[in-house]
Amino acid sequence: MSMRPPRVRQPRAEIRKLLESFVSGSDLLPRDSHRVHDAAALPAPLQVIVVRAAREKRAWVCWTTALETLLFTCELAPKLTRERGAPVIIVKRYRGRGELEESASWMAEAQGVWLRCPE
Repeated sequence: MSMRPPRVRQPRAEIRKLLESFVSGSDLLPRDSHRVHDAAALPAPLQVIVVRAAREKRAWVCWTTALETLLFTCELAPKLTRERGAPVIIVKRYRGRGELEESASWMAEAQGVWLRCPE
């Protein structure tokens, strides 16, 4: 008998929590960064990405420093989540001018550790 992951009742809110867990548990953020909650405060290229993410029901979080802005978008990978029995998210990381820096699938382990899924 296989255990199925719990059904997500509020997809975007749940995905945002997974994304926040992923980013906060990683070494991706500079020490002096702070969270940006208002999309209107982002550079114009990132605002376009946030609008597209919202339209596609993806979550986003953003951090900034005096020198750089990092935007992360995220969606759940339902097929991989079912196959692995744990949440698998697809995270895209963008820089301030809107350039995609990385896109990868990540799986959460029970201890809160995130593992990169093989492509």
